Amino acid sequence: MKNNLNNNAILVEDQSKNERIILGKAIGYGKKVGCVIDLEKAQIEKNYVIFDHDSVKAFQELIKRIDDASIEYARQIIQKGEQELNLKFNDMLLLTLSDHISFMLKRVKQNLNFKAPLEWDVKVIYPEIFKFSENAVEFLREQTKLEIPHSEATYIALHLINANFSINDMDTTISSTKIIDQVLAIVSDYYQKDLKEDSYSYKRFINHLRYFILRELNHETSNSKNSILKVIEAKYARDFQCAEKIKAFLHDKYNWQIGEDEMLYLTLHLNQLTLVDNKK
Repeated sequence: MKNNLNNNAILVEDQSKNERIILGKAIGYGKKVGCVIDLEKAQIEKNYVIFDHDSVKAFQELIKRIDDASIEYARQIIQKGEQELNLKFNDMLLLTLSDHISFMLKRVKQNLNFKAPLEWDVKVIYPEIFKFSENAVEFLREQTKLEIPHSEATYIALHLINANFSINDMDTTISSTKIIDQVLAIVSDYYQKDLKEDSYSYKRFINHLRYFILRELNHETSNSKNSILKVIEAKYARDFQCAEKIKAFLHDKYNWQIGEDEMLYLTLHLNQLTLVDNKK
């Protein structure tokens, strides 16, 4: 072991001379620098390979400022979240959520609370994750005996969303959530009706928007031609016009060039949304 960061985190060097930060409940308790750790027997929660010295230093500083209790709270939330939501979060979530909880608890003790401007957006677009995050806030209240504000559910949900979709940073998560909300507003206004948020077609549409927007934000889209689009445009003219409105908005607001493939998928998803409404 190269360094004992705290009771729940140690820095080691493996047989390939890679530096690893190991997180696990009480994994650092009573351990001294230089001792050998049997990683197969250790109760490992997360295992990070660090490839450069600057990253090791940043990681160590982050670990040092997170208290043991916050790491344990985050560990339990993540474990329960993966079970109840049937999701797989990336390894960084234990650190980022622990850091958030640690800082949040300090703010609460100082009566410094912030509103969550994206609460409505997150609640509508990610209802299952938001509901779970509300329960996570209740869990933290019970564990800490502190009056943790309801707004924390939004921040916890954003961390879970970020970790589930392997998004590189929180700014991207927030941006994509805002854009989804803007597109939904265009759709609702165009059809002059509230969307059926509990319908399967609505959830499929949200999921499509999510990945489409992430591809655009990461500059991974193409402008390929699609020979079927003309047929779809004629068959679903009303839905195609709504897709055109979305395309125009995204171009004017974000300078995105929406290709024919995406216009085809948007039109088909919009048609499915209207079919749900017409059946009810």
